[in-house]
Amino acid sequence: MTPEPLFFENEAFALPAFRIFAFVDLPLADPAMKAAALRIMDLFLAVGGEQVAFVARSGGRIKTLKPEPVTPETLAETRGWLASDPLSWPSTLRFNGWPGAPLNIASPPHLRIEQGAHEALFQIELDAQAPGLVAFADAVGEVLADLPVICGAMGMGVYLPAAKSSLLGELPRIFPRYRCAIEVQPEQAAMGLRRDEGMAFYRMFPDLLPGIADIGWRTLLGREFTDRLPDLGGLDGAGGIEIRRQGLVTTVCAGPQPIWGDVNRAEDISTYREVARALAPVRMQRDYVLRWLFGSNHDDPEAVDRLEAWQDRLG
Repeated sequence: MTPEPLFFENEAFALPAFRIFAFVDLPLADPAMKAAALRIMDLFLAVGGEQVAFVARSGGRIKTLKPEPVTPETLAETRGWLASDPLSWPSTLRFNGWPGAPLNIASPPHLRIEQGAHEALFQIELDAQAPGLVAFADAVGEVLADLPVICGAMGMGVYLPAAKSSLLGELPRIFPRYRCAIEVQPEQAAMGLRRDEGMAFYRMFPDLLPGIADIGWRTLLGREFTDRLPDLGGLDGAGGIEIRRQGLVTTVCAGPQPIWGDVNRAEDISTYREVARALAPVRMQRDYVLRWLFGSNHDDPEAVDRLEAWQDRLG
């Protein structure tokens, strides 16, 4: 069963969705990234259809992120911008569904293609009940396979619109019932991918290792993380787990299709548990989770208990 939208003070702030995010160690200005961005955009539009209502972009010669209705003209302009603009940091492209009734919140379908300070990001959210999600994930995975992916995840989860980002600390919320839901938002995961020795946070924790933010139905790993793991060959085929090695990316698949891990429906999450166990050496560590992943909660005992329970939800 799909979770209900999440509410804060009687207003919806986050929505259930099928989610994909991937961090890539290649700038959007690179021709390979431009080609990948255009391909992912077209895949997204084909699935999102008429539900994709608004587009906004900024970077290069466009300085202000201004939403515009999706029309043949704005799509042509967007493709031209992706293909030709230098797209240096900060540059971002966003598509969204209608923010209309009954919840008055920007909704999936959502696409974000962004040049960060140190890496590029692809982020996608679709209606969790949309048809063809596995085929869509396969197609996106084929595009990502040709890129130097750092890490990423695919699966059911929670989409927090940018306008509601101040409520990040209200997450994670649904994990006690929906054990396999991806509630992590990628911007909070980005700083934990690699150590930045110039940051005060990392000087406080000299032994803290970079890590992946979460385990998904499909967990994407680049070489810098697979090199820290024991051989995953023994995991391939165990209980329905599949290891895919495509180009520069290793994808650990926890079963043939994504699930919520609904405790009330006794959904079997044994494959997710086994993947979590195998990837434990490269998962984000406690100090990062408490201070960054869902806002700074390390000085709130109730929040610490909740975040530790979230981190251990898959065993």
